[in-house]
Amino acid sequence: MYIPELEKIQRALFIKKCQDDFYFFTKEAWKYVEVEEYYDNWHIEAVCRHLESVEKGDVLELCIMLPPGHMKSLLTAVLFPVWVWLKRPYTRWIFATYSGEFSLRDAGKRLKLIRSDWYREMCDFGITRDAVGRVENKQGGFFLATSTGGIGTGERAHYCVNDDLLRMNDADSPAYRQEAITHMEAMGNRGVSQDGYRQITAAQRLDPEDPIGWALAQGWFYFSLPVDQPGKSTVFPDWVDPRKEGDILFPARFGLEYLEKQRRSLGSRKYEGQYRQNPTIPEGNIIKRSWIKYYQMLPETFDIIIQSWDCAVKDKDTSDFVAGHVWGKAGGRYYLIGRIHKQLGFDNTMKAVRYLSSHFPKALKKIIEDKANGSPAGEMLKKEMSGIILRNPKGSKIERIKACEPLFEAGDVFFPHPSINSSLWDITDMYFPDNTGTNNPTINDLIDELCGFPAVKHDDNVDVISQALIELAGLTGTPTYSRPAVSRR
Repeated sequence: MYIPELEKIQRALFIKKCQDDFYFFTKEAWKYVEVEEYYDNWHIEAVCRHLESVEKGDVLELCIMLPPGHMKSLLTAVLFPVWVWLKRPYTRWIFATYSGEFSLRDAGKRLKLIRSDWYREMCDFGITRDAVGRVENKQGGFFLATSTGGIGTGERAHYCVNDDLLRMNDADSPAYRQEAITHMEAMGNRGVSQDGYRQITAAQRLDPEDPIGWALAQGWFYFSLPVDQPGKSTVFPDWVDPRKEGDILFPARFGLEYLEKQRRSLGSRKYEGQYRQNPTIPEGNIIKRSWIKYYQMLPETFDIIIQSWDCAVKDKDTSDFVAGHVWGKAGGRYYLIGRIHKQLGFDNTMKAVRYLSSHFPKALKKIIEDKANGSPAGEMLKKEMSGIILRNPKGSKIERIKACEPLFEAGDVFFPHPSINSSLWDITDMYFPDNTGTNNPTINDLIDELCGFPAVKHDDNVDVISQALIELAGLTGTPTYSRPAVSRR
């Protein structure tokens, strides 16, 4: 066989591979749209396979949830549509983001790839208009870039791609959330043919009632990949995330140190939504932020001071924390006085109880949840100190914190003010120093956990708070009334 003929066959096979395999196309096309080095990762292929299911028509409405920087926009709004045009250049596309600037950014990348010699050698369908905001070809296809509330809702398309319809700083605004949802509602019936109209919404979670929340309530399929927890797919029910709890999604680009900086920069609530796809209601799920009260100075005397403990099973990075609180009651008010909070093994859990007892000697009653390491630790500590009470809690975690709800709503529960140096009430670093800089807690982290519950990864602080308040207030552990459930659409 002549070499030119062999090269022609190889070229045809390469083009066929690009047309049939979006993941293969992605790796080959990267250098034509990006200047940074390509880092391959299993999640890229997983996203590609989900987008292929849309192209095949197996799924017509898909939500993709990825942390920032994990190629969400590039895959869904740049490479995927250009890949589809390899086979179906007649398809019409409308793209929208919250910002016209970002919409044009991705439009520029699409146009750059289409203009490349590499792409034109595979598929030269004839560009008739190549303005960045609108690209048209001789087959009748177009790419239209717009923004939330912008142009485009008068057009009809085969595909609608929504990428970050809501800006992070606008997520707490009902008006901005509704604007984004109104856009999705308007685009919902803009298909050339509604039977085959495909819609993709890609974003990080920002609020339970954000555009993704709306789409999920409508029954859209979804693919969600938290940054350090196994993901979930309703497109492929048998799909299994290869990670264990705590494994980082894209370690070649984003390590633990980077993610910790992001968590501290964003705060726990925003980090939980953007990086773990687990949004919480800003005002709180069960306990509302407006109910939280702070103290600058503690009362001079207390009626009673107690300890409340929740002990984890293991000291792995993915396990819950050991949480020990000191709470005091003064009249009808309740005060968080001190805390130890850290992932600890059994021996260090024993030490933690000793340390907290030594630091707060007036907290004579020590209530330890009779589960996990708490049971054996409590039995052993009874031999060396008084006041140890093993308590098997009544009701579920939710029922217990709901039993305390009236105390919070009445403004009777107080926490250290954020302006107070945390080392004055959180003594964790005093006894368990951490040179990685990941321990340094703030009261805001605790409040985020309390108000985000039950939609939070760890809830050990919530457990010890409800345990302490139920004891101090003489509650039953089950709510005396239930507030109406918060609407999640």
